[in-house]
Amino acid sequence: FTVQILLYTYIVNSIILFSTKRSSVRYNRITLATAVSMGFIQIFALFPGISRAGITICMGLLMGFNQKEVAKFSFFMAIPALMGAVAFEYQNIIQSLSTEYVTIVLGFLFSLFTGLVALKILFKILENQKMWMFGYYCLFIWIFIVIVS
Repeated sequence: FTVQILLYTYIVNSIILFSTKRSSVRYNRITLATAVSMGFIQIFALFPGISRAGITICMGLLMGFNQKEVAKFSFFMAIPALMGAVAFEYQNIIQSLSTEYVTIVLGFLFSLFTGLVALKILFKILENQKMWMFGYYCLFIWIFIVIVS
């Protein structure tokens, strides 16, 4: 991870997000080919600055799928990754629970609440077909990185 890689990832994010502005809905049901494509594109979320949900939602939009359906499917796709992360960190989670359970429970509840609020806002944005507007956010971050580095 270096700041230099963010110069590339944020500008690529901007381009991808802006390209979804002109996408039109041609399909309503997620197909096997769409699922495989969205699953494959998650690889790019390994790069710093690339959102797993964002890249998979954009892929679905560029393929012509309904924004809300693609977003639901994208979050459904997160389940195996989250389960893998829990399995990988299982020992650390158990160890932390035995000593810091109050902090972990409060952190869980706070992240659950803020996550649900964020999802509600995201689905509202998708309902209004404004996902492309996140491109401005990525462009702003990219400009900031260019100036600072």
